[in-house]
Amino acid sequence: MPTFREPAATSALLTMTSPGIVRRTQRVVGIALFFLLMVLFLPLQAIIFYEFSKLERHTVISNVERAINTIDDERQQLLQLTRDNASWNDTYSFVQGHNDGFIEQIFNQNSFETNRLNLLIILDTAGNVRAYKTYQFDAAKGTANDAEVLRRITTSGVLNQIGSDNGATEIVQLPGLPLILSAHPILTSNFVGPSMGTMIMGRSLDAAQIVQLGTQLRLNLQVHRLDQPDLLETIRNSVEMITTTGAPVVIPLTVDSVAGYGLVTSASGTPTLLIQVTSSRDIVWIGRTTALYTLITFVVAGMIAMFTLTKLLNQLVLERLGHLIQNVKMIGIDKDLRHRVAIDGHDEFSLLANTINETLSALEQAEHEQREAEAQREQMWEDVIASRRNFLATVSHELRTPLTPIRGYADLMLHGIGGAITPDQEHFLQMIQQNSRRMEAMVNDLLVMGQLDAGKIDLDIEQLAVAPAITSVLAMLEQQIQQQHVTVSVEISPDLPTVRADAHRLDQILANLITNAVKYTRAGGHVQIRASYGGADLVEVAIHDTGIGMSTTEMERLFTPFYRADGVLRAQISGTGLGLSIARSLVELHGGRISVQSTPGVGSVFRFTLPTGTAPESVAPLDQTSTAAL
Repeated sequence: MPTFREPAATSALLTMTSPGIVRRTQRVVGIALFFLLMVLFLPLQAIIFYEFSKLERHTVISNVERAINTIDDERQQLLQLTRDNASWNDTYSFVQGHNDGFIEQIFNQNSFETNRLNLLIILDTAGNVRAYKTYQFDAAKGTANDAEVLRRITTSGVLNQIGSDNGATEIVQLPGLPLILSAHPILTSNFVGPSMGTMIMGRSLDAAQIVQLGTQLRLNLQVHRLDQPDLLETIRNSVEMITTTGAPVVIPLTVDSVAGYGLVTSASGTPTLLIQVTSSRDIVWIGRTTALYTLITFVVAGMIAMFTLTKLLNQLVLERLGHLIQNVKMIGIDKDLRHRVAIDGHDEFSLLANTINETLSALEQAEHEQREAEAQREQMWEDVIASRRNFLATVSHELRTPLTPIRGYADLMLHGIGGAITPDQEHFLQMIQQNSRRMEAMVNDLLVMGQLDAGKIDLDIEQLAVAPAITSVLAMLEQQIQQQHVTVSVEISPDLPTVRADAHRLDQILANLITNAVKYTRAGGHVQIRASYGGADLVEVAIHDTGIGMSTTEMERLFTPFYRADGVLRAQISGTGLGLSIARSLVELHGGRISVQSTPGVGSVFRFTLPTGTAPESVAPLDQTSTAAL
């Protein structure tokens, strides 16, 4: 038994085939690694951007909250300062009308500067102003006059928020600038009342103060008043978003800057100021740089991995695969299943080689068994064919032998040769005659089937006209047509050429198809026979009926020998199921084709073609036809 190993020819073949395999392997590995890198990198990049954006947002919000807390601290510090000065015996005595030099002595310029005060107001219990003093708080900076300041303070509601021993703080929007305001009832140093009035202190939030707060917090800080009619759209949108979400918002301004917005509210919860903290997007740029470095790292790692994997695949897989391909290819070239594959080693390729050898052995055995089985089947088939031919011939002969005297004696008795007969006897004899004719037709069908099966039908081809053949068959079937109460019409195109056919077999084809149409057409129905030139040197005969029709499944099996479709009307009609099969075989023997179209409940159309003797010089239109009806 020949065995292929790894000769020099194998190496030569491997040299020719390996580059294509290597390139395809590199391509596959490269594509796989690329998609793997994308699958890893894209989510990682999204996570990096998300986390750094989240960190940026968190940082900006934290800065905004620091700014808001700083302003809140300013408010609390001012409230504490107001509380300390309002709960003091000297202040208590001043409001009562004593200690007239108290204001100038205590609240001088140095005191205003040290406490960063811009406004001091002392009211008695009747709301009368007992002291009103400002520092760097005048109309030159766009602030309102004293009366307007007092009106704004009164309408702000801060005075309504203080209690008998506690104060309140508020941000009041003056025409020139916002003002942090605190108010506290005037009590003794022991916080004992009754209250002698209210002390109000104010600290302005002008541009210098905002810059100072920003420097203190190391933030780019801006404060926007919300009582202005010409607010920017960005400011209005930010206020709406903060009001909706209840938290500061972060909005990127440009590629390099981002802004955070937060609200400063009054004691009643009404927004008064919008704090804006603008910062650079250093965090996002760090995230982008990190993503870029990650991508570069992935690409370099992927290239190294692709080179390494390709090298390993070439050494461990491709070379051994080339050897295996060479061996299998040589078996295919020789077409000899006796050859065997030899691959050294103890890995999957050697296992594959063993499997191929086992398969070759199995195929060799199967091929041998198949040849023997085919020889046996061929002999068996020849025996079956011979047996069937003998059976059909014997049965047909044995059935035909008694039929002839049965019909003869029945005819003699019907003609009165044996004496007079009664009407009942006449009816019985007619039934015998009718069924004997049916039996004779069945026997003839069986004989024809046997001849077709044996290939022993010889056609006596001659030039025939179709019209006389149709007329002859209709005359033969006249009694059956009348009994079925069906009308038959014939349309034959003028100048219809003759056909090359066997006269007896043409009559048999027409008889089988017309009989089938008549049998399956209900009483009162119509059968139409048309003969026309079909082109390509063919004459087409079409038989239309208004019968019960057939389904697609039934049409597929219609020309199968002994096939009869199910149905109520079919169950009442006798037959062997051989007529249409015989018709098809005879048509095809003549070189023609037969087909059927049918619609259940509407009817069927059977068409068959026969070759013409000579092509017609002219073919008349189908509407110029002659019609005969039975």
